[in-house]
Amino acid sequence: MAALYACTKCHQRFPFEALSQGQQLCKECRIAHPVVKCTYCRTEYQQESKTNTICKKCAQNVQLYGTPKPCQYCNIIAAFIGNKCQRCTNSEKKYGPPYSCEQCKQQCAFDRKDDRKKKTKEQRKHLSSSSRASHQEKEQYSRLSGGSHYNRMKLNISFPATGCQKLTGVDYERKLCTVYEKVMAMEVAADAPDEEWRGYVVQISGANDKQGTTNQGGTTHGRVLLATERPLNKEGKKPRTKPPKIQCLVAPHVLQHKRWHIALKKQRTKKNKEETAEYATLLAKRMKEAKEKCKEQIVKRQKLSSVKKKTQKTLSTSSIQNEIPKKKSKFESITTNGDSFSPDLALDSPGTDHFVIIAQLKEEVATLKKMLHQKDQMILEKEKKITELKADFQYQESQMRAKMNQMEKTHKEVTEQLQRIDKSH
Repeated sequence: MAALYACTKCHQRFPFEALSQGQQLCKECRIAHPVVKCTYCRTEYQQESKTNTICKKCAQNVQLYGTPKPCQYCNIIAAFIGNKCQRCTNSEKKYGPPYSCEQCKQQCAFDRKDDRKKKTKEQRKHLSSSSRASHQEKEQYSRLSGGSHYNRMKLNISFPATGCQKLTGVDYERKLCTVYEKVMAMEVAADAPDEEWRGYVVQISGANDKQGTTNQGGTTHGRVLLATERPLNKEGKKPRTKPPKIQCLVAPHVLQHKRWHIALKKQRTKKNKEETAEYATLLAKRMKEAKEKCKEQIVKRQKLSSVKKKTQKTLSTSSIQNEIPKKKSKFESITTNGDSFSPDLALDSPGTDHFVIIAQLKEEVATLKKMLHQKDQMILEKEKKITELKADFQYQESQMRAKMNQMEKTHKEVTEQLQRIDKSH
């Protein structure tokens, strides 16, 4: 069974690979208590709550002295008393007036005058406190990330039967997890340190690090970390590595916020689909009603034309039938009376009858024309109403299309905004 190691915050046991390299925290503790920088003094501290953005020391100073001012040297907002922060005042008392920093170009670097620490060109530079802290963070990360000359541990593997031995270097610290918490005479598989030892089984005979001989020949994680905090040799150039920047911690509330955004997006798309379906059904209904109205108008026109034809036929037949008996009766009355037949009377009587019939026909034609005119006016009014309804329908359709375009535009803008928020998180 693999060895388990305790988290420094919750004290639960986990495999060595599940813990962070620097502070030995588990995944849940890293998310719950992230290491952030104070907004005032810019020092790192473990954040207890998301709303708290300043360290405990600065919180006490805020309660005592109020909100700080920017320092006149380093421009960090940490000057609670006077115009200088506590770091710059102490450094000025200890090391004298400040110099310009070679990295940030501010008048906030102090000559520390410590010959033991002036070993490299980087350490001989005049750096401010913030630049020095970032420089030390980079060095520590390059040490722990397994560089070419940093974090170099060595294993001496020997074969007593022949007297042969070989010294192998291990660049990556986690390859030695199988060796931790072991004592002398214990057998361990040698697959992890290097590929050339795959399949071999070695027996632990002793172990040494910078602190001296280890307890019973076994190595522990704490001693190995202390032994590999500084490089074993000073040869070679320093690797140019940058520490990874944590842009966003995947906390439970972040996941909940993301799920809420996804649910909101689904709800909006569902609502848009329902509105488009409702508009389509309404449009189909209106089109059907318009077609039915057009058919009814066509049927009415056909009926009116057939009624006109019938009335014209009846009028013509009735006029002819009335004309013949009148002529006969008048002629018979003239002959039956015993009066002498005069050609003048015979010629005048049929002419007057014709004039009367023509007058009647003219009156009937005038009345029919009036009826036709009235019906034409009714048809025109109905056509006007139809055109007005069509125009209203087209206006409503254009309004609905504009509304749909506006909804699509707003939906696109909202989706783009949500994507930006998701990317920023």
